[in-house]
Amino acid sequence: NKLGWRFGFLVPGLVSAAVAAGVYAVCRGAPEDMGFPAVEEPAKTTSGEASKGAPASSGGSLGLVLRTVPVWLLALSYLCVYAFRQGVTSWTVFFLLETGRASNAAAAAWRVTGLELGGLAGSLCAGKASDTLVRRATSGKVGRRVRVVVAYLAGLAGALVLLAHVPRASALAQWLSIFLVGFCLYGPQMLVGLCGAEVVGRGAVGASEGFLGLVAYTGAACAGLPLSTLIKTKGWPAFFKVLVACALVPIALLSPLLNARAHSEKADEAKDA
Repeated sequence: NKLGWRFGFLVPGLVSAAVAAGVYAVCRGAPEDMGFPAVEEPAKTTSGEASKGAPASSGGSLGLVLRTVPVWLLALSYLCVYAFRQGVTSWTVFFLLETGRASNAAAAAWRVTGLELGGLAGSLCAGKASDTLVRRATSGKVGRRVRVVVAYLAGLAGALVLLAHVPRASALAQWLSIFLVGFCLYGPQMLVGLCGAEVVGRGAVGASEGFLGLVAYTGAACAGLPLSTLIKTKGWPAFFKVLVACALVPIALLSPLLNARAHSEKADEAKDA
């Protein structure tokens, strides 16, 4: 209200540029570059030398990714998660304004800050919980992360129902419900990508993440015209039903992966054999 719209774009952009510069300055390509042991040993060539990590299949890393069923299940789940995320971030302000839960754009924007703050807390908790489960597991390490994702998705559906029915007059209750949505949303957003990296070898991580990102942002694109048309023709109740479905469908998609093993686990078994 005081500085105008330009500062609303300039300040986040400058902060992002500063953070990107810092990451570029300190980030390294592999744990070995910092003196840490390799997460997964590179494959050996016929001459006994370590390969660059590229899959030996004729289709290359992308071909390997496209032939991996767990990656497809993760990708379809990611599509739903990103459709949910983009739908919430794009339309929550309008929901608050049109239903009288916020008197103006500034009040609605204040309530929506709970989404990102909740996402920060949820991501940290999801990562900690999944790491704890992985350390305790003797097998099926990817499956342990998937179980955390499933729990978060169930909570996400409940949080969205809560947001739809929160009292109109309670700004704090609205903020808390949006915080809870963010908490339950950003955990799966982070962990699905991590699972996609762990189910393939280190030489196919880039292809796996690229494929997951392509499918995910296809889902995000569906939050534009399709959802706007739905809201215009069917109203906000239909909007919430679609997003609840976007939270529940991935639970079914991920159920076959509850005991999935990481590529490194399979490599260790092959080495021992």
